[in-house]
Amino acid sequence: MASLSEIIKQRKAVLRQLDQSLRSVDSQVEKSQRKIKALRSRKTKVPEVADMQVLIQYARELEQSLSSYASKINEAVRAFGA
Repeated sequence: MASLSEIIKQRKAVLRQLDQSLRSVDSQVEKSQRKIKALRSRKTKVPEVADMQVLIQYARELEQSLSSYASKINEAVRAFGA
């Protein structure tokens, strides 16, 4: 059986991984928000198909980040013994 200090270290490590994964999700959201804001603030150039393709790629990256975050949460549940 693991000692109390080992359990604490393990759980804190899991929480650090969750935090890192969540920062990745946040970064992807902010990236998409900046792109949309830039597109909306254009004065003369109308958003084009290429702009939408970039947003679709950002959405795919966000989906991957969210999937990774969900996976980390599942790992955390197992690590916490629930």
